[in-house]
Amino acid sequence: MFQQTRKKKELFLLALFLLFSLLFVLWFLSESGGILFYPQWKNVDGHLYYTPVSRNLFPLFPLLVLGVDAGALFLTLWGLRRQVYLASFAVCLGTLLLFSITLQAFFSGYAKHLLTLLVGVAVLLAAFWFSRTRPGLCQLPKGVSLSHLLVVLIVVLAVACPLLGREVNGARAWIYLGPLSLQPGQLLMPLLAWYAASRFPCRDQKQVLPFFLLSGLSILCLVYVKDLGNAAILVVLMLVACWYLTDRFVLCAGLSFCCVSSLMILLQKRPDLAHRFNSFQGFDAVGSQQYQALYALLHSGLHGSGVGQEAEYLLSTQVTFAQNDLVSVLPLGIFGLGAMVLLLLAFSGLILSPARNPAASPYHVVLHSSAVSLLFAQGLLNLGGAYNVLPFTGVCFPLLSTGGSSMVSTFALLGFCLSDLVWGGCGAASSSFHPGLLTRHQFLSFRRCFK
Repeated sequence: MFQQTRKKKELFLLALFLLFSLLFVLWFLSESGGILFYPQWKNVDGHLYYTPVSRNLFPLFPLLVLGVDAGALFLTLWGLRRQVYLASFAVCLGTLLLFSITLQAFFSGYAKHLLTLLVGVAVLLAAFWFSRTRPGLCQLPKGVSLSHLLVVLIVVLAVACPLLGREVNGARAWIYLGPLSLQPGQLLMPLLAWYAASRFPCRDQKQVLPFFLLSGLSILCLVYVKDLGNAAILVVLMLVACWYLTDRFVLCAGLSFCCVSSLMILLQKRPDLAHRFNSFQGFDAVGSQQYQALYALLHSGLHGSGVGQEAEYLLSTQVTFAQNDLVSVLPLGIFGLGAMVLLLLAFSGLILSPARNPAASPYHVVLHSSAVSLLFAQGLLNLGGAYNVLPFTGVCFPLLSTGGSSMVSTFALLGFCLSDLVWGGCGAASSSFHPGLLTRHQFLSFRRCFK
């Protein structure tokens, strides 16, 4: 009886999302007439100039929304078949993706965003599959340990930026490989989170020390190339992992003190880095991104300006000058305060929904907590920088921005959350199930039980 009631709730929640997405698309297309008009702003010799740009929303925009709906439907039904409740996760993810593909019409269109979405979905599935068991227990072909492979990838990415990074806006945080660009700081997040979970439940300091050394190396390399936003996020990961990987409160407090002290010493030795932490730098300049974000909030943030073709829309869409780093301010300026509240609720529900099904394995608990802390810290830094509450670091908002490295990192972290939800939910149904200790043969045998 309980299963039937829960199944009806899951399907009802999915039906509400499908109805919302349909009404949203119809409203967006009717307001814009199928053609979106907006200005592209440029700062020339201290003066703002704009060029009117139009973009046809047919047929790609409706097709992308249908793809999001199909993904939410598949995820919910797949979970119900295996007695795992995924509707809330699917609906929150679908809501964020719905905003994501809508807002990208104000930037460079859908070509790049569609590619990053497809790559991101593939990464989510890979992260979900490989994180079903501890990396140390999983052997790749030719006898290579997945845990050792993680160490190699983390070290390579950590030292790549200081050696190969190119300077963009004062930071050497990007590596260009022909037409592609990578941001190692973003890719380090899921790898370190996964490696941190692989150290649990062992509380031996000799086993925990490699994670702290790898994290410290990554943070120092990111600070050296002035990628301070991702360095701060990795510090958050170290503190969360320290909470789980050791039962000594003194070590956690000492680690926090060392991080803060090192940062203060670094700022004293490097005045140029201290200038980057000045949250009010350039705020009085009309062309600054924080100025445009606050302008959207004060001018039309409560009610939004809509997506019509009227001339009044021109002034409020100056927020498009904020570019892709602060894409999270666009829902407020265009759709109003209600859209921003909905976006934040979806983001919160996305990272908290796996907590409803606690994992039978401590490994999945640490994996989920690490992924959630990274997503939360990234979103907080982006919104704080947008509204001038926190120093602006250029960190992307998860899922909304088109950054390829950010999209890959976010989907990998979401794959970890989904792994906790699925295998943890299955673990709650069987007291003998320990996903962190399964061999591949045992894992495949367990899957057959739910088919």
